[in-house]
Amino acid sequence: MRREYLLVGSPILLAFIVIIGCNHNSGEASNNILSMTGSNNTNKPSQATQANTVVIRSEGWEVPGLAQSRITVSRQPIQAGSHQYITILKPTKQFITDNYFSQDEHTTLHLKPNFELNVREITRYDIDGQIFSYKVQVNLVGVTIAEQKKKYTAIPMILALDYYDDNGDGKLESLKWGEVNASPYIPAWIRQ
Repeated sequence: MRREYLLVGSPILLAFIVIIGCNHNSGEASNNILSMTGSNNTNKPSQATQANTVVIRSEGWEVPGLAQSRITVSRQPIQAGSHQYITILKPTKQFITDNYFSQDEHTTLHLKPNFELNVREITRYDIDGQIFSYKVQVNLVGVTIAEQKKKYTAIPMILALDYYDDNGDGKLESLKWGEVNASPYIPAWIRQ
């Protein structure tokens, strides 16, 4: 009983250990990362940068799983009288982030090479119709390759990625780890 309590009581610590890993030689770990060539990845060197755990993609991010999702909770105000709205979507089929992040982005997000993300739910935030943020709830999946086929093993832990338009230009150029039950990141242009 005590073991169960320790595991349940420490999900953030467990997430940190699983995501970051215990690499003693970070140079060696970098050499083991596979090259990514997905639809949201360009063939030119990644322009991803890290600023306070935010990954910037100047051309904007494509929200993973969004195109394969359907609305489960219709658009409604976050609170009565608010101009900020929320819409909840769920993927219609399993969406795993294979080939989604570039090598640099994978590293910057501190994802170990043998882990990907499975999209579970997407929350869209807008103000008077202009989308400013998406919160994507994901769970980690371990990736193994056997007989030239990938096998995914779900890890029962839900995390969140926050995609947001930091300057009001309509592009979601910023991505950071978020908290599942936290309010969305509100960019400065919305608070003005």
